[in-house]
Amino acid sequence: MQLCTLLLLPVLVMAHLPPCTQRNRDEVLSAVSQTALSTSCATDAGVSMADLLAFGAYTPAQVTAVTTSPRCKELFAYAQAVASQQACAEAASIKEVSWSMVTEVARVATYPRVATQCPPLVLRDALQSLVASAYLAPCLEAADVSVLTTTLPTQAQWDRLRATTACRDWFLEADAALYRLPHCAIDASGVDIHALRQLSFDTYVDVLQFVSNVFRKTATTQLLQLAARLAAPSTVRRPVLIGVALTGAFLVALVALIVYRKVTAPRHGYEHVDMIVDP
Repeated sequence: MQLCTLLLLPVLVMAHLPPCTQRNRDEVLSAVSQTALSTSCATDAGVSMADLLAFGAYTPAQVTAVTTSPRCKELFAYAQAVASQQACAEAASIKEVSWSMVTEVARVATYPRVATQCPPLVLRDALQSLVASAYLAPCLEAADVSVLTTTLPTQAQWDRLRATTACRDWFLEADAALYRLPHCAIDASGVDIHALRQLSFDTYVDVLQFVSNVFRKTATTQLLQLAARLAAPSTVRRPVLIGVALTGAFLVALVALIVYRKVTAPRHGYEHVDMIVDP
């Protein structure tokens, strides 16, 4: 697990800002290292200052120590403020990342890895059961999201999804569907599909909203190209693209759902069902 990896979450396809350079990252890390909060957070986590700043590998116990530490939470807020002063793409996205997103995604990242890949047919059946759920239609209706839309939900629509009981019930069904699946990997690094059960409904919506904001103006091909990179996080060099390794599993799962809907829609008579991105 890499501590505070979401601080450097790369948004490489944001056209209005350049990617952060090594100089940008060094300036942020230098400022963070000089605050007493870094020492306090490292002490709470039981790691060295060097490992803290290098985003080293963490055990589940150390992640728990970090995520329950008020001083680590303060350090994250301080790092957000420092990073937001950098005029580059990754830094521009940091303000949208909440502490709850960091803590729950950290639990996903430290979930035990598995060697067996998830069988495509098993995933297809699970997804089909969720699409057929009695909660899905009222959830989308309450949020004013049509299954025929080709645009991403707005912030107001995400807020309505969050406030709708049917959406929470649908999430519980999805959680139960995950529980019934065998332990299997959803990406090349062995991330267990059960790891996604570490996300609460509210954090799940937070992450989806964050991802949709990032990719709102991104072409489908760019999204899929990024997903291909996320599928092999072992090739990512730390700490330059360290955020990719942490969030890869979730984004790959999201893109897999998009691709699944696009591939199966013509066979099931839903040629225009593209809820996330344009064809």
